[in-house]
Amino acid sequence: MTRLQINLGCLGLCVLLALGLLFAKFLVPIVPLLLAILLLFTKSQLKATIFSKQKKVYELTEGPARLAGKAILREQGLISPFFKESCIGYLYVKEEYIPNDDGYSTNTLAEQTACKNFHLETDYGSIHVNATGLTLKDLAITVKNEHSLKRNVNDLAYIEYLLKNKDEIVLVGTVIKNEKGQLEFAKVGRDLFFATTKKKVQEVKMGFDVLAKLSPWLLLMYLAVNYFLFFAPFISIPGSTIFPYFAIFGLPIIFVVLAFATKDKEGFICKILQFFAGVCFFTSFLNFPLIILFYSIKLEFYRIFCIFLSIAVFTTLALAFNYNHLTEFNSSTGRYKKHG
Repeated sequence: MTRLQINLGCLGLCVLLALGLLFAKFLVPIVPLLLAILLLFTKSQLKATIFSKQKKVYELTEGPARLAGKAILREQGLISPFFKESCIGYLYVKEEYIPNDDGYSTNTLAEQTACKNFHLETDYGSIHVNATGLTLKDLAITVKNEHSLKRNVNDLAYIEYLLKNKDEIVLVGTVIKNEKGQLEFAKVGRDLFFATTKKKVQEVKMGFDVLAKLSPWLLLMYLAVNYFLFFAPFISIPGSTIFPYFAIFGLPIIFVVLAFATKDKEGFICKILQFFAGVCFFTSFLNFPLIILFYSIKLEFYRIFCIFLSIAVFTTLALAFNYNHLTEFNSSTGRYKKHG
């Protein structure tokens, strides 16, 4: 690379940074819209799979489908590589935890998968499943962590996703006609083909239901933020040197203190404090990038303060009106099973 190319590259970077700061205010209304569009696209993809109507065996025709039933193996099964459990199929992953400045990163040391063909028995009949290419990563996860006491030797994790005989599953894939002219589930091209659990499907549906209930408050927050950013009349408010430190560092500290103080505790007072901790966390999470942006472009203090207050108010209202739904969703999302 020549010196001229380096100089041109530096000049281009400076121009991009200058344009970014010049039009930084317009990122505030644009970025949430882009995220909303991405979410709508994701939801449309889910509608074609998890949110599609569950069919009965006698209703099946060639094409995408979703069925729920019991996985039945009619031949000898497999033995999983690490936990040595009898199963229809497995996905085994060995990971290494690598310490870094942000905590740790993971490095996959080994990955192995296998699955036998099986039958999916439903309340309305059964269908053969050609398991070639079946993704098992949406099944229940079993993990064993191996902690190292030696210097420069990282911790390891042994992970298995198992599909066992007689497991209740939800299967998403494509129905095709095999060589015998019979319908079967199989992998077709790049189309989705995976097994998951009814619990995970319910969790995803519940998550989108909670998001739908929060959407009106998020919309009001979006409108309020952009009103104070672009259209609100000027108000003379004296600046504060303490405010940015409170907004950036104070709220997370309050959240940590309250979360630690009320961990594994019950009672009305604890629930109030947990609610307030949630308000502090989400208010800080939503405000943090905006505070940094607004101070970098030297936005008027009254606009910064009003935007911060708007986010705090609508966050509080959103959590208050949906407290029961959020609590139910949080308690229903199981994680994984641990071994030793």
